[in-house]
Amino acid sequence: MKNIIILGPPGSGKGTQAKRLAEKLNLTYFGTGDLIRAEIAAKTARGEEFNAYLKKGELIPDNLLNELIREKIGYYKNGPMVFDGFPRTMDQVKIMEDVWAGEEFLVLNIQVKPESLISRMEKRRICSSCGKIFIIEGSGEKTCDVCSGKLIRRSDDNPEVLKNRIKVYEVQTAPIIDYYQEKNNLVNINGEPSITEVENEIWEKVDGKI
Repeated sequence: MKNIIILGPPGSGKGTQAKRLAEKLNLTYFGTGDLIRAEIAAKTARGEEFNAYLKKGELIPDNLLNELIREKIGYYKNGPMVFDGFPRTMDQVKIMEDVWAGEEFLVLNIQVKPESLISRMEKRRICSSCGKIFIIEGSGEKTCDVCSGKLIRRSDDNPEVLKNRIKVYEVQTAPIIDYYQEKNNLVNINGEPSITEVENEIWEKVDGKI
């Protein structure tokens, strides 16, 4: 079975889809977003640095993030995995290919229009306790249906920050998309429909390729 990389701009739903696919295939999920948020929640010095970049809608520099990835990746590397949020730069592609030398990857690229991303982010909330993500319609207090935790808006989920995050993503991730297209192992996924519809398309395109 191949390792699977899921690419997609902020708000594309790649985290949700990565976790669902990992569960369906019984693979390890490796999400850099979760690792980053854990550092921030723990109020470590590194977490404070991470948070400063996220608040501005900027990607965390490779020299900071790669240190965290190298620490965690050995612990998780026990077979094929589903990667969410990694790699985001060509330097991170090189790290991945060093660690998994000779192994194959299937890359899923979730595509969503910028205007759709901004609309989603205005409605997105995250559980302050378990981290589950919700899309909220209307107003009023909402709680998590898993742990009853309070739903909050992430600090980087505002239109101006998001526009910058999308722009940064497009610039830094475009070379990765081109790289994997040239290797003929990238599959584009329409991320505009519902979560279930996107999940079904992913499964249809993954089935038989791994």
